[in-house]
Amino acid sequence: SDLDLTEKNRAHSILLRSERQMRRILDLALDAVVSITMQGAIVHWNAEAERIFGWSPDEVIGRDLATVILPMDARGYHAHGLEAFRPSGGELRLGQRFEIEAVNRDGQVVPVELALAEINDSARGDTAVQRTPHDSCQETVAYVGFLRDIRPRRAVEVSLRQAKSNAEAIAKARSDFLAMMSHEIRTPLNGVIGMIHLALKESMSDGLFEHLSRALRSAHLLLSVTNDVLDFSKIEAGRLPIHDECFDLDLLVRDTIATVQPQARG
Repeated sequence: SDLDLTEKNRAHSILLRSERQMRRILDLALDAVVSITMQGAIVHWNAEAERIFGWSPDEVIGRDLATVILPMDARGYHAHGLEAFRPSGGELRLGQRFEIEAVNRDGQVVPVELALAEINDSARGDTAVQRTPHDSCQETVAYVGFLRDIRPRRAVEVSLRQAKSNAEAIAKARSDFLAMMSHEIRTPLNGVIGMIHLALKESMSDGLFEHLSRALRSAHLLLSVTNDVLDFSKIEAGRLPIHDECFDLDLLVRDTIATVQPQARG
């Protein structure tokens, strides 16, 4: 009847408006949004998908998604269709994000993060059919794929790894420098200590003996500091042995006072 025809036309107009609104929403999405059939044929291809892969909707609608975005060598391991996105011997990973190496129109590798969502399961006998916004293709949409270009994230990761490597190289260079300098300082310092020991064996006034004794204690203190510098390099390398040793606190304080006393008097 005329009433039935009017209702059908009205429903058709509502459906077209809904499809146009959905098309605008998908074209504004930050991810590439691709709807496909149960066999993996492309039904809808939004603006972000065109930007990432370089193909216009007219060029890919109806084509197999795997043959459009997967490298040639990857296609050889799978049959076309959704098998290309199915782990070996496993089920299709729905609702999970996983990374794949895709290619754009120019054959350049584009790492993407892919998530597949099922929206129509014919195996369960669902009768609802979603029509594509593309007028030339009226296939049933079974899955929607969300693809995110992760090249910027990969670039940041590479930059962070490089910065970490540079920082480790700088730390190693500093550690090597400290170790070298401590060895270089200890060599002449041991000579100074040895000569003071020889001088103390000679006959001399009490005042000169005291001065040389203080010089010897200072030399030993400097040698201890030099060894501590070497320990820093061992700490950074994770090879510092820890020893428990007894010491005379009173002697340590008196030696410290005797070492700085001349500068304090001055």
